[in-house]
Amino acid sequence: MTLESGAVFVEEQFLPIKKAIKEGDDLEIVYQDSRGAVSVRKITPLAMGVYRGTAMIEAFCHLRHGKRNFRLDRIIEIK
Repeated sequence: MTLESGAVFVEEQFLPIKKAIKEGDDLEIVYQDSRGAVSVRKITPLAMGVYRGTAMIEAFCHLRHGKRNFRLDRIIEIK
């Protein structure tokens, strides 16, 4: 995924992601995929941006042991 350059407006609820990217911290998120399945993921956020008009984060997913892309609008909760 190539994130489009430029500033991304971050709603207050997603500020922990922005902080985790800056500080290299892990987060736990509750995420709903495109089929509606909900999972809890431990992630290390790497970048935030827009891809094809959708706000996304690129992160290392500890469950899948690799980089994954997560849509911000599908994050239900950040722990």
